[in-house]
Amino acid sequence: MDLHSRPACSVLGAVALAGALALPAAANADATRCRERVALESARFAQTVMKALSGCEEFVIKGKSAGPCPDETATARIAKAESQLRVRIDKTCGGTDRTCGGFEDTPLALYGWDVGACPDIEGAGCANAVDDCVDVAECLRCVGDVATNQLVGLYADDFEPSLDDATLNSCQVRISKETLRLFRSRSKLLQKCWRGVSRERFPGPCPDPGDGKVLVKVAAAEAKMVSNICKVCGGGDRECGTPDDLGVAAIGFAAACPDVTTPEGQACGGPITTLDDVVDCIACVAEFKGDCLDALAVPWATSYPTQCSP
Repeated sequence: MDLHSRPACSVLGAVALAGALALPAAANADATRCRERVALESARFAQTVMKALSGCEEFVIKGKSAGPCPDETATARIAKAESQLRVRIDKTCGGTDRTCGGFEDTPLALYGWDVGACPDIEGAGCANAVDDCVDVAECLRCVGDVATNQLVGLYADDFEPSLDDATLNSCQVRISKETLRLFRSRSKLLQKCWRGVSRERFPGPCPDPGDGKVLVKVAAAEAKMVSNICKVCGGGDRECGTPDDLGVAAIGFAAACPDVTTPEGQACGGPITTLDDVVDCIACVAEFKGDCLDALAVPWATSYPTQCSP
């Protein structure tokens, strides 16, 4: 017997065993990176689309553009955001060739996307089959696009630029800015929260209990939105709910809040007759859209709320 054969076999066996043990760990690491990337890019896409649409509508409100929105600039920004959504998911979830749609893709089940089909939002038609990470990106794109367009439409569909009334025009612009600010703040906070859950820093779910801070920060973002709108639209006392508030009809806000219910059970629907109704509606609908998008992006952690696609 070759005296060197036993050590050589032992070494080879050890290498093989190490490789076998490393495979599950590597697969888990890939899945973690993939699921975090999906959540991050979903949030980024929605935030970018919201910003592009809001910016376009703000130009219309200020009389700097005749519309309609999205205009050429907003359309280009949205197209770039869509491309980045797909490319970044490709690179993280598409295996060693960094391209979704091949046999090397991270398996959908490992990051919770073995859902069969996109769950849609409010019957908008975002129901494509989900067979690979190409389809995951398409689902995120469709739902993100619908949700942000609907939220911007909450005020933009009825606003008429009031260029002959600086106070009224400033109020309309402020409503646009604060709707955008609130949506983006909620989106960033929730995405960061789920990343912490993914990395086992705290158990979740998000936002409640989250890391114990998310709900407080979300409440602060909503309070800031209310305060900033009331300072501009609330008349001389800069407060909502007093007789000198600008009228809803003059502002041009929707006459009724959309009849949706947040995953937490808050009903948004109802007539809008006061400035308080306006800020309440914005907060409620922003929560609804944001929470639906948030849950969509993390199927490994939470089920998609039935309120989002009844």
